[in-house]
Parts: sequence; structure tokens; C-alpha cells
Amino acid sequence: MKERFRPSPIRESNIFVLSSEEHLESLSEEGVVPLPQLYVDLWQLGAEARRFVLELEEEFKRRSIRGLEEVVSEGESG
Repeated sequence: MKERFRPSPIRESNIFVLSSEEHLESLSEEGVVPLPQLYVDLWQLGAEARRFVLELEEEFKRRSIRGLEEVVSEGESG
């Protein structure tokens, strides 16, 4: 993390790395948390994370539409 997000003398750090949790690791694939879990965690932060919550909601909408399009496409070809 320190290599990827180098500290800046100009601005205060706003990245916090928390230790891993066994339950969260069991939900994750290759170290990546599922989007619904990320959504819940960000939602609980409140106003500080509002922008990210809105972005995830948009992603969920896109995925729902894509999933529906796949179902319709399969029905038309079947």
C-alpha cells in the first residue's frame, strides 16, 4: 500500500488500511470483497462515504440491466 499510495507532504493522508477479518476473507475471492459487502460497509460510514455508495448503486443498476438483457437474449435464441 505504501508503494501504491505514497505519502504526500502537501496533503494529509486519507487512506486507512485495516487488518483482515476471517469472516470477510471467507466471503472474498482472491482478496477482493464482494460488492454487496463493500456497499454495506460504506453505507454504515454515512455522509463521508456517500459518493462511493451512489457509485455502487449505479453499478448495481448496470449489472441488473445486463443480467436482464442476458435473460431476454437467451429467451429469444431458445
